[in-house]
Amino acid sequence: MNIISYSEIQVLKSPLNIFLLRLPNFFFRHVNKIKRKLSFDAWSISNRHDADESIKVLFIGKNEIDKNYFCNLIFNENCDDIYLGRVGIWRLLFYYLGCKKNYDLIIVRSRMKLCNLFKSKRNFVVPAWVDCEIDLRGDMGSLSMSKKTLKNNLRKIKRGNFRYATTKDPVDFHFFYYKMHLPYISKRHTDAAFKMSYKEMKESFENGELLQIKEGQRIVAGVIIDYKMMNGVPRITKLGVLEGDFEYVKRGALIALYYYTIRYLKERNFEKFSLGSTRPFFSDGVLQHKLNWGAKIVCESSNAFLLSLLSKNKCLNSFLSSNPFILRNRNSLTLATFSDPSSNECPYLPKDKEKLKLCGLEKSTSYNLVG
Repeated sequence: MNIISYSEIQVLKSPLNIFLLRLPNFFFRHVNKIKRKLSFDAWSISNRHDADESIKVLFIGKNEIDKNYFCNLIFNENCDDIYLGRVGIWRLLFYYLGCKKNYDLIIVRSRMKLCNLFKSKRNFVVPAWVDCEIDLRGDMGSLSMSKKTLKNNLRKIKRGNFRYATTKDPVDFHFFYYKMHLPYISKRHTDAAFKMSYKEMKESFENGELLQIKEGQRIVAGVIIDYKMMNGVPRITKLGVLEGDFEYVKRGALIALYYYTIRYLKERNFEKFSLGSTRPFFSDGVLQHKLNWGAKIVCESSNAFLLSLLSKNKCLNSFLSSNPFILRNRNSLTLATFSDPSSNECPYLPKDKEKLKLCGLEKSTSYNLVG
């Protein structure tokens, strides 16, 4: 039997405790909600034991999708992650400083203004997302992709007998969401897929329309075009492929989707449109696909990743040299590249200033990892 002391009884009877006990439950739910908004989750991520080289990463953020993205990008999923618990914003700085000596790389996902407070020579602030826009004022041949690539794409579209149609029928949207979009992003991005809710995506659909790609008589791909999200500038919000089957992609379904979307919006006299958001790493396949269609990179994100480089680890150097990233400096965007003779360079780097400008980047800054 537990005996409560006199002093403990006095504490229980204190005016503060009496006041708290009389507060309704919704007050505590509201307080807990605020605490969750002002705190972060922390994970320790490292190579699996059978890996040849090791790197240890601390990820601090608010959702697991971002953490999974870096697990794929840095480790190609060959890693183990351990959940360390929640960190309140009021002790984030002390937590960060206390962990520095134990990790090769610390990644913090937060508001860009907060990340900028930690900016230094070895701390890079990278936008969480970048947008890509296409200028529709020229003809199809004026896109920055090579004429040879455009010719090959048109040949693929013709060979696959791809055509397009547009619809505002809710039944078509329902089919698109469950039979195209969800299967495709689940297979394409696995546990790093950002899944928009049915309700949210339907609202985007009601603001615009669904463009469908047909292979013969079968609908094999689709994309939602939202006309209200960006003040009248059309924006691709989500796309999908039937049952997430990559055979349709190989046969040119996504090439047809981008081509017919561009042609359709040009015919409606729009001057530009947004291809939606993508990650800021130049090795990202989605970003490269959009750039191949003549897109320019713009940054609308108010969130960012703080990348703190804390060691000269060989595995970390290899990751940096293979994955250059975009930085925002006031009103311009620059590309940060890293040189290391022992690592492979990213094959997608623009070769000159003119190509940088075509991508929407002001300049490229190279960092020597050896020095």
